[in-house]
Amino acid sequence: MDSNKCPSVGYTTTHSIFNFQHIGNELECEVQLHNTVAEAVSTKKTCAYKNQQFQKLRLRRVTRKNSNLL
Repeated sequence: MDSNKCPSVGYTTTHSIFNFQHIGNELECEVQLHNTVAEAVSTKKTCAYKNQQFQKLRLRRVTRKNSNLL
């Protein structure tokens, strides 16, 4: 079930676009990099991946209705 995801609101990185959900003050996001899906937990606008092979990425919030990045 994708009820926890918010496809209408997203963040972008230089690598990919991913869905996310707010958990308290943190942000749980699902990121796809190089055909690999990694779970990530974000505080404020910094995304720290649970999988240590990925570096930290800063997130930029997208408020546009139509994203040109897809």
